[in-house]
Amino acid sequence: MTSETAKNLVRYLADLENLNLDLIEIKTSTSKFGWIQGFTEFIPYGGDVKFDSVTGFMDLYDAVKPHGSRDKWMSLILKIRAWRKKEIAVYMAASFGSVLLAPLNILPFIVNLWAETGKGKTVNLKIAASIWANPGENKYIIDPCGTDTAREVRNNILNNLPAMIDDLSKMRDRYGFDAVTDLVYTQCGGKGKDRSNRELTIREPTK
Repeated sequence: MTSETAKNLVRYLADLENLNLDLIEIKTSTSKFGWIQGFTEFIPYGGDVKFDSVTGFMDLYDAVKPHGSRDKWMSLILKIRAWRKKEIAVYMAASFGSVLLAPLNILPFIVNLWAETGKGKTVNLKIAASIWANPGENKYIIDPCGTDTAREVRNNILNNLPAMIDDLSKMRDRYGFDAVTDLVYTQCGGKGKDRSNRELTIREPTK
C-alpha cells in the first residue's frame, strides 16, 4: 500500500492528524543508539526517546537493554579484574571509551588482540560486551565474515556504542590480509559508501 494506491486513506489519515494536533502527544524518536540531543540522552538507556528501527533489527535491539542485577555483574567483574589480566583491562577500557569519542570529538579507534586459539579472546570480548548488551551467541558480537553492507548498516545503528567483531583471523584466512585492511579503513572512515537508489539519486550515506 502506498500513497498512490491508497490516496483516499492517506488523505483521511492526514486530515485526522491535522484536526487533532492539539490532542496528539509528540514523541521524539531515533534510529540510532548512543548520544542524541546534544549529549543529554543516551539511547536506549535513558529518557523518553523511542527507538524506531525495532522491526528491522529486533535481535540487536533485544540485545542492547538493561538486564539482570547490576550488583551481581559488578561483583563478578571486580573479581575478574583482580586477576590483573591485561587483555580484560584493555577490552573493557576500549568498550567504555567508545562512548566518549563523540563528546570529546576525537577519532575512532580499533582494538584487536591476537593470540592462539583457546587463550580466551572471545571470553574477554564477551566481558567487554556485557557492559552494554547481551554477550551471548549471535546477539551483540558478530562474526567477521559477514558482508560489508551488513556491517555498515549495523554500525550506523550502533552509532556511539562499540562494534564488536570476534576473531578477525577468520576474515584473514578466508579473504586475505587485504580484506582486514579494508575493514579497518571502513570502520574508521566515519561513513559508509555512496550508493544510488531507485530514483537514481544518491542515497544518504550511513555514518
